Amino acid sequence: MFNCSRHKPKNLPNMPKCDHKGNKTFRCKNLKIGDVKDFHDNFYKSVEKPTQDAYILKYIGISQPARRRSVKEDSSKKGISVNYFIKVKNASDFKFQVCQKTFLGVLNISKDRVQRIARNHLNTGEMPREKRGGDRITHRFKAKNTVKY
Repeated sequence: MFNCSRHKPKNLPNMPKCDHKGNKTFRCKNLKIGDVKDFHDNFYKSVEKPTQDAYILKYIGISQPARRRSVKEDSSKKGISVNYFIKVKNASDFKFQVCQKTFLGVLNISKDRVQRIARNHLNTGEMPREKRGGDRITHRFKAKNTVKY
């Protein structure tokens, strides 16, 4: 059994504290406390990491950057562009687009976790799966166990 305590909520969700007041793209200020709590509770309903990663994938939009700017050769390029959404009730839209700060604050997760999930999904096209644990010894000695003629 994996250590699931690291994937349990450490505290209550944070209400949005961003400055997107009249912004038509980010609707952080339109979120209600009930929607934030429901979204947080649904995420932590399962304490298994692959299930939580799939939930994150469900509410983010991943794409390649629309425009590449000419920069210095040694600088790193932005590999992905991520849009964040939160499910709401009783609204004409099923989900509101929010800023990164709001999304991470509601779920109490790190930016790196979301970026890693998005990058792996964009590169492989597969759902996240658990890579920890398992039988490593059998694979290590597989070449020795085969009979050569």
